[in-house]
Amino acid sequence: MGNGAYGIDVFAKHFSVAAYDDKCMTADWSDLVPETVAEMGPGGGIGAGLAALVFGAKTYYTFEGDLRSMQLDAMVALNEIIFLVNNGYVPRNSQSPEIARGTEKPPVDDEWGPLDGDIRFPYYHYEPFAAEKARARIPAIVAAIKGDNNSEASIKRITRWHEGAPNDKLFDKIDFVWSHAVMEHVASVAPCYARLTQYIKPGGKQSHQIDMTSHSRTEKYNGQYAWSAYELAASNGQHHVEDIINGLAPTYHKNALEGFGNEVTFNGLRRGTNGIEKKHPECTVPEEEVDVAGQFIQVMKR
Repeated sequence: MGNGAYGIDVFAKHFSVAAYDDKCMTADWSDLVPETVAEMGPGGGIGAGLAALVFGAKTYYTFEGDLRSMQLDAMVALNEIIFLVNNGYVPRNSQSPEIARGTEKPPVDDEWGPLDGDIRFPYYHYEPFAAEKARARIPAIVAAIKGDNNSEASIKRITRWHEGAPNDKLFDKIDFVWSHAVMEHVASVAPCYARLTQYIKPGGKQSHQIDMTSHSRTEKYNGQYAWSAYELAASNGQHHVEDIINGLAPTYHKNALEGFGNEVTFNGLRRGTNGIEKKHPECTVPEEEVDVAGQFIQVMKR
């Protein structure tokens, strides 16, 4: 399985946690996907955005993604997504058959543990009528991939979106935005959260999965916290700007998001084992968060 399956998995994880309530047990899941969604830093493919369009979204904004170079990959991913939906694809590492059938609710846990491997997504509504809805959307999505945006499917790229003056056409425009393993690579995190909050509608949500590890730069998964500020900067200097690690704590992300007028609706922390014994004196990460390997946080704009 390639970018299509990964796209379903990523979108399913972020959206289902944001939308999960009693409606997911009774409603057609495709009716729950909001019209306007966005992804920050989709990297080498827009599979998650395509999954959102297949599942019912009408407009997908990609912040920084290069649509021209992604066009061929996008067609391959879209074909894979449709094949998987037609064949009842279940997001990888999903929950039990009882939950799949909708006869049981997934456990709600303040810790991120269950969410790391268990993707809460109402995939039990992958029934023929749902697959038929998805198939009916394909021509519009194909047209959008080729640059012909339309009333049923639009793909829009926003570059340098967090720099300079904001795009007032995007104010209060987006229903739902996600980032997946992106925010740990951003040098200026707070301005990004501020701009995203401007672009999201009141009541809309942001969802961020953040990798807090050293990205295999150290023997210990959290070895970056044993570095001085100079050592971290020197390590980042050996990598492309898109691959830096900022070393920020979960509390930093939470406080920044709240500070711009958002209410935290989910904040899960995945903790690692056998990490460093002591952080560097210059490290500003709180002692109680040094062992955190990942954060999954969602907020709603007030």
